[in-house]
Amino acid sequence: MSIGTPLPGKMGRYWQHSVCRFDWGGRPASAQVACSSLATKEILRMFTRKDNPIAFKGIDHVVLRVSDIERSLAFYDEILDLALERVIEGAQIYQLRCGRNLIDLAVVPWGGQLAPSEQRGMEHLCLMVQGDFAAIRAHLVAHAVPIIFGPIELYGATGFGTSIYILDPDGHRLELEADYAEYPQRVAGNGPTHGGTRPPAPTAVA
Repeated sequence: MSIGTPLPGKMGRYWQHSVCRFDWGGRPASAQVACSSLATKEILRMFTRKDNPIAFKGIDHVVLRVSDIERSLAFYDEILDLALERVIEGAQIYQLRCGRNLIDLAVVPWGGQLAPSEQRGMEHLCLMVQGDFAAIRAHLVAHAVPIIFGPIELYGATGFGTSIYILDPDGHRLELEADYAEYPQRVAGNGPTHGGTRPPAPTAVA
C-alpha cells in the first residue's frame, strides 16, 4: 500500500520528496517500512515506534571543562556577555546564563590537565545570537578572539542560518549562529552552502 496523502507544514515538505511503502505481511506487528529518505523515516517513526515515556523538551545546560576560571570568565562574561548566575563552590562549577539555558564552566581539579581539543568528544557548541554580524565580528577581532572561519551559511535546529566559528581560551570550538531571516543579504555570496554536512576544516583568519 503506497502512502501519498499530503501532510501539513514541515512534514508535508518532507513527504513530497519521499516515497514510502508499508508491507504489513498480514500482521500489523510485522510492519516493514521502506523509505527513500531519512526525513520520511523520522516521520514514520512517530507512527511505528512503541510507546516511550521519555519526551524531550530541549537542552537545559552544557558543561565545559576549563583550566583557568578567571581567564574563562573574562572571555564568556566580559567578551561574550554571558552573565555569571551561580557558583557551586564545592564542585568549582560556574553557571552562566545563555538565553533560556545555562553553560556550566567546570574547573579542572588542581594539577589536572585538559585533554587536547580533538580528543574531548565534543566537536563544537552552537550558540544562537542576535545583532549585526559585521559588528559581532569586529567585536571579536577587537578582543583578539581567534576566528576559525565564517560568516558562512549552515543548517541548524531552526533552519538555515549565518554562522561564525571561534575558539574559547581552552580551545573549545564555539559556533555563533544568527537566524537566517535576520541576515538574508549576508547569507548570499558568503561562501558555499553546507546543508547539514560538516563544516570545512578550520583555517584561522585574522
